[in-house]
Amino acid sequence: MDVLRNMFGKNIPDATDIPVLLVPKWWSNKFYKGTFSNWPIGVGRNENDQIRAPVDRVYFTGEHTSKNYNGYVHGAYLAGIDSANILINCAKNKMCTYDIKPKGT
Repeated sequence: MDVLRNMFGKNIPDATDIPVLLVPKWWSNKFYKGTFSNWPIGVGRNENDQIRAPVDRVYFTGEHTSKNYNGYVHGAYLAGIDSANILINCAKNKMCTYDIKPKGT
């Protein structure tokens, strides 16, 4: 309430109720169990490239690897397409390298 009053003025009344639907409980929901990412402020392209980088023949994909939509279902979908294209390019063209650009470039 202090934050709201600082933003909108001192005449904001105290909250009386918060609808349950507005408070997500991802960590305890049996269908999710906290399975989405929430990257902190300041995470950039370099960290995203590092988390997506394959380890030997193991490639990673999912919403957490999405460049623009991490934490969202469509981010998982788009990351899956990106990973599939990387694997297809590797199999068809023998271009199996994954270059991580140095931080700051």
